[in-house]
Amino acid sequence: MLMSHVILLALAPIFSVMVLGYVAGRFHRIDNRHVAGLNSLVMEFSLPAALFMATASTPRGEMMEQGPFLAILCVAMLIPYLLWFYCRNQILRLPRGEAAVEALSVSLPNYAAVGLPLLVAILGPKEAVHVAVAIAAGSILPSPITLVLLELSAANRQASAESTGAAETRCSHRGQHDSRGVNGVAVFPEHQQILTG
Repeated sequence: MLMSHVILLALAPIFSVMVLGYVAGRFHRIDNRHVAGLNSLVMEFSLPAALFMATASTPRGEMMEQGPFLAILCVAMLIPYLLWFYCRNQILRLPRGEAAVEALSVSLPNYAAVGLPLLVAILGPKEAVHVAVAIAAGSILPSPITLVLLELSAANRQASAESTGAAETRCSHRGQHDSRGVNGVAVFPEHQQILTG
């Protein structure tokens, strides 16, 4: 059988389920209230169970042979992450937290949802360990970096809000108006952009 047929047969169930989900939502057979539960089932139970089976059934020697593959994936994810973050944060002045989330979206492929079914269908269940290694690479570098940047961004916002609140209190006692707030509430730069159009 040609490789294109194998790939098509592997993709057909994925896209069939996506089309069925769209049609079911369009005709109000399924609503958005249960999407979080379905996502939780897939991402917290089904996918980890499949990855556990792939790694548990792989001999230790084969797992250790994945070291260079893990290093290559880490570098391949980190380069676009850093480039995107730098461009969005330093050049276009997007807030650090938003730039980090965008960089994560750009650098992290959708190997969990699409990679596992495709790889298993094309190469067999033994090759699912490569998806587990790819998920580990994403968990080691881009994801923790994003979480740290989001926490730093939140801490900076909180500190700026506290200092703005103290400044507004001083200004209101003097009978002055602080342009950084609307009705006594501190406005972040993102909110100012929304308010000013």
